[in-house]
Amino acid sequence: HVGCQYAKAMGLRVVAVDFGEEKRDYALNTLKCDAFVDVKGKSNDEVVAAVKAAADGVGVHGSVILAPALAAYRQGVDMLRPMGFAVGIALPPGDFPVDVITTILHRKTIRGSIVGTR
Repeated sequence: HVGCQYAKAMGLRVVAVDFGEEKRDYALNTLKCDAFVDVKGKSNDEVVAAVKAAADGVGVHGSVILAPALAAYRQGVDMLRPMGFAVGIALPPGDFPVDVITTILHRKTIRGSIVGTR
């Protein structure tokens, strides 16, 4: 939630991605996020489509991946607009395949941060 607070303080629009009414209420009313996407019961494609819809239909400029699940990494990269940045902080087990053609053609950047401060 600190990331949401920093982003809002910087004047950015924030789309929170989580699950449940309690988290929705917290994101929208306490953190003042601009939109909330509930992942519960949604496929990866549905989550990405909902986030893109909340971000001018194009996608987000940046994503911070905090959930230790490979699906979160896939969503965090797929929801980016061209020239977007994804920062992975969580450490899920396994491999994370990347669509090289889309990543290059859309000039997406995927970066890791071991401590979540950069």
